[in-house]
Amino acid sequence: MYNSIVGKQYHFLAGLHRSGNTVLSSILNQHPDIYSTPLGPICEYMWLVHTSDNQNVLINTFEYRKKQLISSMLDSYYSDVEKPIIIDREKNWGHPANLQMLKQYITDKPKIIYTIRPIAEVLASYIAIASNKTINDMRKDSWPEDPNLSLNDNLCEYLMNPNNKFMTALHAIHSIKNPENDGIFHVVQYHDLLDAPQKTMDEIYEFLGIETFKHNFTNIRKLEKYDDTAAGLPKDLHKVRRKLSRGNVRVNEYVSERIQEKYAYIDDLFK
Repeated sequence: MYNSIVGKQYHFLAGLHRSGNTVLSSILNQHPDIYSTPLGPICEYMWLVHTSDNQNVLINTFEYRKKQLISSMLDSYYSDVEKPIIIDREKNWGHPANLQMLKQYITDKPKIIYTIRPIAEVLASYIAIASNKTINDMRKDSWPEDPNLSLNDNLCEYLMNPNNKFMTALHAIHSIKNPENDGIFHVVQYHDLLDAPQKTMDEIYEFLGIETFKHNFTNIRKLEKYDDTAAGLPKDLHKVRRKLSRGNVRVNEYVSERIQEKYAYIDDLFK
């Protein structure tokens, strides 16, 4: 837990794409003491200042002032939020570099919730809703499509390449598995959230040291609307169903057995 100078508690929500991150955030916002944020820029803001010493145009920099600035960013950015507990949501908070930044400027023991889902389901869910964008991105990046593979297989290989955001989020596995980070991460399985939602929420609150809350899983609403299209994303990418339930995307319709077998090792990493 990080207690700020203005008395707020700050925690963090990260995870794989299409792993229930948005719906979990919406459920958390039912708690009267919690403000779980939309996907936001504060991590990037902190990173830009953190790495600003690499800019040759900057002179007369003072390390202690930079630390003071970064350490106060959360309080400043969320100064208008009246709730005492803020959960900042950014898929890559678990990345080793971002975690180190939190430890350096905020607290040596941050609390990070990290959502996961079987990787084949992640790929299928993303392609089902964002295939046109992914095709455009793949060709804009001049990704070398394999003519011997189906279009969807090529999309999967593109999404799973080391420079893609999917793999960037997966770098958190190094943080999660590091014994030095014991007690920092709480991994939430997507299917556990669906199959035993209240138990899953109770475990999150126990991890955060927050009093539990009886949730309504049949009336889920997002606190704020996202302008996904302004970011070039499909308009329903972060849509949340009112009732907590499974979607109708069938993995085998989007992800071949070859891809499923090739990337099954990722699911094993989280066991």
